[in-house]
Amino acid sequence: AHAFTRAFYLALAVGSAVRHAFEIGKQAVVNAPSVPSGELEAATFLLLPPDAPHDAVVLPSLTPIDAWMPPPPPAAFLQHPLPAIPEAFLGRNVETYRVVS
Repeated sequence: AHAFTRAFYLALAVGSAVRHAFEIGKQAVVNAPSVPSGELEAATFLLLPPDAPHDAVVLPSLTPIDAWMPPPPPAAFLQHPLPAIPEAFLGRNVETYRVVS
């Protein structure tokens, strides 16, 4: 179900029609390495109602993007960097080696 859901919603997000997204989801199940019998599993998925055309594009007005640029972190985050590693942790593998030896 994970492979189907991920591929199905990704296809809807990029502007595919429901039927096309459904077929992409089924193909993802067939090709998923974690599904031992992918073809049999994909055959169990049903697009309901069966007599409807399912040609609707759910997200037609999304503009495509080449890359997503995350927003910059808040200024307060930049003013308080992480503290330095405590010295007690430096070289611990040497101490562990001496204890084990």
